[in-house]
Amino acid sequence: MSRSLRQELLAAARRGLRRREFLVGAAGTGAMLAAPTLLGSCGHDEGVEPGTLFFNLSHLEFANRTYFLTGGGRSYRLTKVSDNPDVLARARRSNSFLRRVADQHLTHHIEGTRFDTGSVSLVYLSSDVDPAMGTWEMVS
Repeated sequence: MSRSLRQELLAAARRGLRRREFLVGAAGTGAMLAAPTLLGSCGHDEGVEPGTLFFNLSHLEFANRTYFLTGGGRSYRLTKVSDNPDVLARARRSNSFLRRVADQHLTHHIEGTRFDTGSVSLVYLSSDVDPAMGTWEMVS
């Protein structure tokens, strides 16, 4: 192949796909590949197992507050362990990790959570939810 023909083919290839077009295509491909993970907790219950989650909110003044866990398209109200201690006792029978955690470090729980086991769900804790004002406080 002659040098001029190679240069002409190379120039044509360069003209066919500009840097901007490549970046747009790459971004679109990345979004398509990420979509199943982003939508993993929406609309189906395959791979979803109900469970009980425990929380340590001992560093907060939680006596007169109600906390919610929100994520995966759902919101759950946390229950104080002291309000229903049987949940922790039952969970400790089958969970050796929970048996080693001191009572003062298990302050709240949620029963019946349903999160997709095949993807990651972004969740957050909130309190002082006021639906009338549309305000709430995120817990750290």
